[in-house]
Amino acid sequence: MRSTEQHVLKFIRHFLCLGLLLVYGCSKTDNSKSQDLQQELEKVQSDAAKNDDPRYMEAREEIDTENWPAAIFLLEILAEESPENPAYWNDIGICQLSMGENRAAVDAFQKSVEADPSYYRGFYNLGNSYVRMDEVKKAESAFEKAVT
Repeated sequence: MRSTEQHVLKFIRHFLCLGLLLVYGCSKTDNSKSQDLQQELEKVQSDAAKNDDPRYMEAREEIDTENWPAAIFLLEILAEESPENPAYWNDIGICQLSMGENRAAVDAFQKSVEADPSYYRGFYNLGNSYVRMDEVKKAESAFEKAVT
């Protein structure tokens, strides 16, 4: 597949994911859920900024340079030490998804949401993984959990 076609497919998948997320988010009548989601976003961003573990910073640098195996190696060490931290599992899943390892990514995102069932990013990325695997029903369920 040519590079242009890959970018178009990636855009379509991303658009579909965002659309599903918006549909589920807009269908909620309780405004407090939207406020809770916004507060959770601020919390996650704040927590990420506070994580000054040099290994995590190095893993993020490896992600930025698309050195997925090196990032996974570092993140797996961190996840073993702190299995309750959903961000480590989520980042592992993102790396695996970037390498085309969709099933492994699903496993990592599931560990992310098992570690913290309120971690909406894990559900969003789980849904995105299911979309890539053409498992629309599972994707819808994950997106719904991301906004509830």
